[in-house]
Amino acid sequence: MKKILFPILILSIISMSNCKEDTEDGNNSTYKEPPKNVTIIFSTDGGNSISNKTTPYDSKLDSIEAEKEGYSFRGWFLDEDFNSPFDFEKPLSGQITYQENITLYAKFSQKLYRVIYNGNGNTKGEVPTDDNLYAEGDILFPIKWMNFDNPMGKNGFGFITWKLIGNVYKVERPQLILSDGSYYIKPTSRITIGINNIELMAIYANEY
Repeated sequence: MKKILFPILILSIISMSNCKEDTEDGNNSTYKEPPKNVTIIFSTDGGNSISNKTTPYDSKLDSIEAEKEGYSFRGWFLDEDFNSPFDFEKPLSGQITYQENITLYAKFSQKLYRVIYNGNGNTKGEVPTDDNLYAEGDILFPIKWMNFDNPMGKNGFGFITWKLIGNVYKVERPQLILSDGSYYIKPTSRITIGINNIELMAIYANEY
């Protein structure tokens, strides 16, 4: 009787050992390794504050944009030198080696603005053009309008000044400040560019 029980006991021990190994290896069992999560920290270089986000390592991150006044957002990067762009269409596992925290860096470029000269329906003369691009805080001196060879005019009236249309930060030495807060400009006026394009519209003698 004892000779029969001993082999059965050995087989039982081997069977239990195999079950344990299967469980530890994840084979033929319900055991699953917990998902790895990554916390993303957003560095916006003085832009808007964005809360950290935690997402599974093998998943994609929902797209998000950063904002910074006076600048255009150019995308997120995995490094401060902006050499490795981050792709929201790919899972994290396809772009980085696993780590609990990563930082994404927002890249910005300064917005540039134009100064547009508007002839205001001029019937003679040439309207000045300015192909320069201006950044916030740049100083503009309006293009001198006296072209004696081809002066601007409208319905028999001569050009007098420019009216500034569009917000700017400051105008020094204006010719006249109107009741609506707009300016008549002279060539020596000093205009500090704001965060939008501006327009200078011609004003003629009968409109002054």
